[in-house]
Amino acid sequence: MLLKQEYREDLIELLKELPEDILKPSGYTLTTLLADKNMVDQLWSNYQKSVEEYYLTPDEAIREALKDILGLPDPLDQAMPDAEAWHIETTVSLSLRMKAGETGRQALLRLEQLLQSELTNLADHDITVETIEPVKLSR
Repeated sequence: MLLKQEYREDLIELLKELPEDILKPSGYTLTTLLADKNMVDQLWSNYQKSVEEYYLTPDEAIREALKDILGLPDPLDQAMPDAEAWHIETTVSLSLRMKAGETGRQALLRLEQLLQSELTNLADHDITVETIEPVKLSR
């Protein structure tokens, strides 16, 4: 596999976004990790392979590289000591059947109103709805 510089740059940006305590069990800080060219190269190779060959997202690939190369557990599998400081961003795909004579914009408004009416229930589970964006219109 030919290593591509853009994957190394992406990897470094993702590493910089990580909370410092995630690296602590490996004995590295962000500064010492980035200074270790051999370790960065190993992470880079693993990261690029995960994206190109296994079609992982960049976030999944960085977690996989940290697990495989540094032996770190996936942050999603760890209990967070300060839960209020952590958020997990997800994408939820909903299929909304349109009513006869309804425009796409009206259907999205109906979905938004339905979700707003359920926000009380969602808030009980610490779930908030940030945005609702249409992806595609299909039959």
